[in-house]
Order: sequence, then structure tokens, then C-alpha cells
Amino acid sequence: MTQDELAEVLGISSKAVSQWECGRTAPDISQLPMLCNFFEVTSDELLEIDVFHKAAELDKIADEYMALGKNGRTKKALLLLKDSLKKFPNDAWLMGMIIGESTVWMNSPECDREEKERMEEECRSYSEYILGHSLEDESRYTAINFLCFYYREKGETETAWEYARKLPHLFDSREFVTPELCTGSEKVEAERFLKFTLFGRFARSMLANFQLDSGEWLYTEEERMELRDKKFALFSLLFEQGDYGFFNEHLAESHEMQAREYAKRQNKEKCLCHLEQAVESVIGFIGYMNSESFVHTSLLWKQYDSPSRGVSLNERENIATIILSRTELPEYDSVRNDAGFVALTKKLSEYAGENDYKWM
Repeated sequence: MTQDELAEVLGISSKAVSQWECGRTAPDISQLPMLCNFFEVTSDELLEIDVFHKAAELDKIADEYMALGKNGRTKKALLLLKDSLKKFPNDAWLMGMIIGESTVWMNSPECDREEKERMEEECRSYSEYILGHSLEDESRYTAINFLCFYYREKGETETAWEYARKLPHLFDSREFVTPELCTGSEKVEAERFLKFTLFGRFARSMLANFQLDSGEWLYTEEERMELRDKKFALFSLLFEQGDYGFFNEHLAESHEMQAREYAKRQNKEKCLCHLEQAVESVIGFIGYMNSESFVHTSLLWKQYDSPSRGVSLNERENIATIILSRTELPEYDSVRNDAGFVALTKKLSEYAGENDYKWM
């Protein structure tokens, strides 16, 4: 049908129809019944409103978001969520996801001070909306969590604590309660997930260093090196089959830091040993992220499937690129011309690039 033909049916000018098609103007609301009857569609269909398929659309958005997150496309993921919120302006789940993704972006070196302040206020607004309008627990906890840190950064410590007290106790969490409700294979799976989650949190915090009230740091650099060795020993004990999966990323970072410390001390043998293990962990992590399924074989985690499809990465560059860039630091000058060091950096360069993983 031409613009002229539709204009004749509606008793308007073809120029008006042309303006609709170009998106410059829209039909008057009084013309909607005639348009719907003529094209034999509902007004919801004409206006692209389909509340009955909202859940399916949100699932599709979630898949797109996870695909972007798996490749470290934080900014693109954030734009996707914000565009989706324009279509579903009161959706608490979308607001909660925006808060989470914004937090990642605000901690990125690419986010300047002005943008960070704007995003903080935006997330505060979303958080307050969720707490005032949504009964969905997960979104509410996301909002409360954000407000804890928001008010801490503003120096309003007591307000931050007020929000923190609203969060459930660790032992009241879903991960702790679920195994008690299950039986048989379902219980085994829930217990494995709980152990895996707790171990992941512990592994991330093992090397954390904090400044005491005296101004001194909790651990010296020598003590941190000792802690890394304990971390490597613990992983070897719990993953005797070398099936580290997701944890390869942690190990790659820790081995590189250990290698750098030994390079500073001009201990070439130990430096190259840890750098080689860092490279192995890099390759292991990239393989894990490319896998559709990753079933552990070590005794403690036996038959536990920890697929990479739920893993979201913060960096656009893959782990090989990150570790390779660190080998350029001056601390490695003492081993830079060593044949072993050159071979390891060459191997890293073969895997270096941007994260490019399919959403499984």
C-alpha cells in the first residue's frame, strides 16, 4: 500500500503519513481506532505493547546482557539495560541489573569523576525506587547493598549501617538454606554449589591487605608472598586433578604477582617457574570460558558442573593480554633477555586479544 492510498482511506494528506513513517510525528490518538480496524490489529499490537510476552522479552534481554558480559563489554551491557528500561520503565529487575553493571563501570579506569558522580546519583534514584515500589527480594537486596556503599562514600556511616542491618544474615541466605530443603542428588548439587561459592569468596580474599589504625599494613610483602604459596598449596590439595576451571583466572593473577616479586629479587628460577604456571592458568581459563560444560573430577568437587555461561568479565582484554602487559613492567628487567622469559611472553602473545566468547 502506498502512502497516498492510506492517506485517502484516513482522509488525511499523504505528507502526514510520510511524517509518521519517518518518525517525525505520530498519528493523533483519535485515529488509532480507524488504523486498528483497517489493518485488523489490536491497539497493543499497533503500539508494540505486549504485556503477556514481557517475561519472554526480559529473558531475551538477559541472554543478550550475559553474552556481552562474558566478553567484558560493560559499557555496551549497560547501554542495553538502559535502553530496555525505556521500554519497561518500572521494572525492578532491570534497575537492579543497571545498579550492578554501573558499579562495575564506576570502578573502571575509563570512568571519569564526573561520570561516576552522575551514575552514583542515578543508581541511588533506582535503589530508592526499588525500595519504595518493589516487593521482589533480590532487587531490594541489590538496592540496599548499593545504598550501603553509597552512603559510606558520602561519609554518612550511620545511614550506611542502617541499610546494612536490613540485609539477611549469612546463615539465612538462599545458599545456606537450600541444601537443607533438598534430598538426594538435588541436595548433593546444592551442597556443592555452596562449597564452591564459599571457597571462591575465600580464595579472592586470601591475599587482601588492609591498613590498620596505626597506619601499618596487615601483611608485609614477604608475608604476602608466603600467603600466595599457601594459596597455591591449597588449590593443589583441593583440585588434585588440576581441574581449576573458573579459578584459573585467580591463579594466573597470583602466579604473575609471585613471578614479579621473584624478578625484583633477581631469583630467575622461581620467577620463570611462577610465570610458566601463570601462562598455564591463562590457557586453562580461556579453555574454560570456551567450554559448554565443565565437570570437575577432583574428589571434593566430583561431578560438579560449573559452566562458564554465567561468568561475567569486567575487562574487554582477555586474561592473556592482561598478564602479557604486566610482563612489560620494569620489575622484569632482570629476566627480560632470558630465553625462557622470551618464550613465555611469546606464548602469551599467541592467546592475547579481546574477550571473544560465545554465550553458551
